[in-house]
Amino acid sequence: MFLRRTWRTPLMGTLYIDDQPVEFQPGDNVLDAAKRANIEVPYFCYHPALGAVGSCRVCAMETVPSREGEQPRTVMTCTLKAQDGMRFRFAQSDKAPGVSKTMVEFYMTRHPNDCPVCDEGGDCHLQNMTVEVGHAYRRFDGQKKTYPNQLLGPLVWNTANRCITCYRCVRFYQDYALGDDFGAMGSRNNVLFRRIDDGAFDSPFAGNIITVCPTGTFTDKVFRRKYSRTWMLKKSASICAHCSVGCHVEPGARAGTLRRVVPNENSAVNQYFICDRGRYAPHASEAANRPLQVKVGGQLRQEPALAVLRQALAVSDARWGVMGSAREDVVTNLVLQQLASDLNAPFTAFTDPLTEVRTKTAVNLSLSAPSLQDIEAADCILVVGELTEHAPMMELAVRQALKQGKPVMMLHAAASLLAGMVRKQRSLQAQTQAPVLWAETLQKLISSLSQEQADGWAALLKNAKAPVLLGVAEVMPTAAIKALAELAAVLGEQARVGFALPAANSFGAAQVSQAGSSEQLLEALERGDINALLVVGADPMSGWQGERWSKALAKIQHLVVVDHIHSATVQAATVVVPSAAVSERNGVFINYEGRVQSFAKAYSRETPVLLQEELIALLSGDARARVQSQLLSMLGSVMPSPGSTGSRIKPATLPIGQLAEAVLGNGPALVLQGWHGEEEVAGFATELASLTPHDSVGIAPAYAKALGLTLDKNSRLTISVHNKQLTLPVSLSAQVAEGCVAVSRRAFAELQARLGDEVKLTAAMRLSEEPAAPSVVAHFTPLQGDNSNGGLRP
Repeated sequence: MFLRRTWRTPLMGTLYIDDQPVEFQPGDNVLDAAKRANIEVPYFCYHPALGAVGSCRVCAMETVPSREGEQPRTVMTCTLKAQDGMRFRFAQSDKAPGVSKTMVEFYMTRHPNDCPVCDEGGDCHLQNMTVEVGHAYRRFDGQKKTYPNQLLGPLVWNTANRCITCYRCVRFYQDYALGDDFGAMGSRNNVLFRRIDDGAFDSPFAGNIITVCPTGTFTDKVFRRKYSRTWMLKKSASICAHCSVGCHVEPGARAGTLRRVVPNENSAVNQYFICDRGRYAPHASEAANRPLQVKVGGQLRQEPALAVLRQALAVSDARWGVMGSAREDVVTNLVLQQLASDLNAPFTAFTDPLTEVRTKTAVNLSLSAPSLQDIEAADCILVVGELTEHAPMMELAVRQALKQGKPVMMLHAAASLLAGMVRKQRSLQAQTQAPVLWAETLQKLISSLSQEQADGWAALLKNAKAPVLLGVAEVMPTAAIKALAELAAVLGEQARVGFALPAANSFGAAQVSQAGSSEQLLEALERGDINALLVVGADPMSGWQGERWSKALAKIQHLVVVDHIHSATVQAATVVVPSAAVSERNGVFINYEGRVQSFAKAYSRETPVLLQEELIALLSGDARARVQSQLLSMLGSVMPSPGSTGSRIKPATLPIGQLAEAVLGNGPALVLQGWHGEEEVAGFATELASLTPHDSVGIAPAYAKALGLTLDKNSRLTISVHNKQLTLPVSLSAQVAEGCVAVSRRAFAELQARLGDEVKLTAAMRLSEEPAAPSVVAHFTPLQGDNSNGGLRP
């Protein structure tokens, strides 16, 4: 299905199909225009995001001669740019329908007869097109070719016999997503699409080959294990809750359990695709250890969740504090804020004071945040921080500019997939540097812009007509966030600046939390002013201040936690109230742009859980009215409907407060080595979490040498900080900045360390010298006239 452009899109002209006038829009080909006019033209290889190649030869129409003596021609409509006055015959043609039917019949000669049990059933484009062209009876009685399936990890399943060689998968993976570990092998009618070696894909967007495949060649392996016919699924228009981009998704469920998540096309946000985190992280709702029953004092209870929560809050000797979450929606946080007011309790929607300050600073400066489409259309992009690992879909938009040859510059401290791609384009346009130096570097860039003969990055930005500046708020010092916004202001109105925020509703959480709210709540716990805490949708014990929260919470009498994951905070709770996952409820998120987007409940669990919207029942009538008033004040008078593009709001100027940050020291500083599938909830999605890289300590070879460390692939290092030690294998990478060592969130938690902490490194006992099994990394260029079959025999 194609996206329907908005009414604001200007019309370019009119063409005619079977004498029917068909209006077209800028950039349309004839097939686009026909589909928008609801003329059902069959097609396989064409996809709006991938463009046209005309290889399937199915979208045939016949031209109507415009001059005397001109003969009608059979043409492929996806390859023809729509022009005013064009005329075609489709249903009225004697030839075009026959061409389409014949081509589909050819495709079906090799296709297996497994439609009744195929896991693409109900979503099969091949089946739809076969019915559409009228091919109902098989005439081919020859032997079908069979091909070996390939094991592609825990997320994607391959059934090679179903392939019709439309090339959509490789065009997405290589041409659109710029991946290089998957491609076409073979030639003519012996072509396969696969990796050189078995194993999971390297790309954060591999699941989209499932979306673009018109047959069941590539299917969702997680869905396959709990399969249901797609027409039997309960579905809804929802929003991805696993980063701040807010992609539109469609969860599908049956029998009270989530079965799959697919992209929900939306022209203003993610268009056709989602990342693998967005596709597979929601399956955390099916984790074996998910809390699904109320627990009080370690004992399971049968009472309704809301009743137990009401009883817990009515404890007479309690002095309460209330914590919301940046992964909870706007309404939930507003209700909790009002509940805290009624209880005369401090409230925060953040677990970490530093993250709170950085998030609020970024939100304050996000007045001109670019959409994903703005990023794709930019003619110059500057990225600060590891974007792939924090907001994959934002990074996919950067890749679209990169593949067009637009200059992309990057300042980062740890290894990142995007940094490698930028270096392939121009090696000097990705620079490694310790985060504490980023603000100074950006200020120098601002100074360079004022010079008549600017060079390097300054010249590229100065000459750009639509520059975009992107930052990763979680890893950027506050001074660097401000400097990036100042750079955008110096570049002028044509420049857009935006920040990848830490969580799905960080923008909304910033709107409802007072200055320094998380630090104030934490200090109140440490002083003993609070002896009871209500936590909704947060896990403070596993965050950046995990040790401090753990010590503070050990002192209190009542810890009431409402969540749908088996977090460390849930495990420590005196009362656990199971709550609904995003696909099981209604709500409103505000993404990094300030775009307000609603999501709708897809299904109800067979075991009842607390719906976050039920929390408003804890408030008095006057308090409920205040929540509604605040909601209208924040979001405007019209609440967007689920599935709509929503509306963008301008953030209120937020009071932030002051907080000391890391300064440049003499020793190595800790920086975060992220992973594109990582997020608080995603860690409970079994299949996705199984791909989590092994922990290691990343260090640049040159910096290791400067420290007097002789390291190789079998080396290990012991990191010492705050009287804690952790020994990890070494990962030598030139993508790690000088003066830095990069470790995972798990390592930060074990070390009880903070971003920028200075550490001591010592060599540890080496790994076994026994040689490991060879690892083949599949990298190759797209097939272009290669007559080999890639070493494979079909």
